[in-house]
Amino acid sequence: RPLTGTQRLERAFTKLKSLFTSAPVLALPDPTRQFVVEVDASDLGVGAILSQRGARDHGLHPCAFFSRCLSPAEQNYRVGDREILAVKLALKEWRHWMEGSE
Repeated sequence: RPLTGTQRLERAFTKLKSLFTSAPVLALPDPTRQFVVEVDASDLGVGAILSQRGARDHGLHPCAFFSRCLSPAEQNYRVGDREILAVKLALKEWRHWMEGSE
C-alpha cells in the first residue's frame, strides 16, 4: 500500500533525495582565509577533507578531498598512529595551499 504523509514529509524526503544524489561542490581555496583539515583513519585506509568557512554563511565548505589505502605495514599501526599518518599525508598533499595562509 502506498505511503501517505504530509506535505512537510514530502518536502523533507525530496530534499534528502536531492542531497544523497548530488556531489558536494568544491569551494575555490582562498589563501587569505583559514583552512580546516579533518582526517579519519580505518583499518585499511586514511582520508582527509580540506575546508574553509564561507564568507557569508560561515559554514565549512570543502576545497579538496584526499584518501589513500594503507600499506600492509601501515595496517599494523595503532589507531592513533594511523590518525597521525592521515594528518601527515594531508598536510603534505595540501602544503602548497596552506603555506602562508592563516
